[in-house]
Amino acid sequence: ELSGGGVWCEPNGAVSNCVVAGNLAVYYGGGAYQGTFYNCVFTNNSVLGYPSQGGGVFGCTLYNCIVISNSLFPFPARVNGGGVSQSTLYNCILTGNSANQPWNTGGGANLSTLYDCTVSGNSGFYGGGANQSILYGCTVSSNSAAYGGGGSSNTFWNCVLTENYAGHGGGAYASTLHNCLITSNQAFYNGGG
Repeated sequence: ELSGGGVWCEPNGAVSNCVVAGNLAVYYGGGAYQGTFYNCVFTNNSVLGYPSQGGGVFGCTLYNCIVISNSLFPFPARVNGGGVSQSTLYNCILTGNSANQPWNTGGGANLSTLYDCTVSGNSGFYGGGANQSILYGCTVSSNSAAYGGGGSSNTFWNCVLTENYAGHGGGAYASTLHNCLITSNQAFYNGGG
């Protein structure tokens, strides 16, 4: 199916205590496609087709996982989710993932739901940390983007957004924030916070 470069799971499949590294898929999930993952590391995976999503994982549920240095192949088109896309994450770390080409979205996460996660050092065009996602109790720091360093078009609940950078909306862009702390973010043009 040209997806799940490292691991293809049926919807009820489960994987634990594994490192998924250096894999490639054309469309969805360079590291993994579908399934539930416990205590796993996803690193240096990517997707290269169009349309494509989830350099690290696509359509997965992650518990206590690390998603680090995954990416979208540099296509000059709309591809989404350098780290994860259309996934649900619990107590995970997303760091160093990228979706940097024009119109790419969600350096760390795209169209995902995150609970008590750390999202740091990711980059994208829209939403360096996350795009079109829902984040609960997360720390979002040191991410960068043209629009929404911490995130773009997200809903944040009880989150900390700090030291993110963007052209527009250093902390968050076009987002809804509930009971959040927004500190030390910067924007080159509009909306440092």
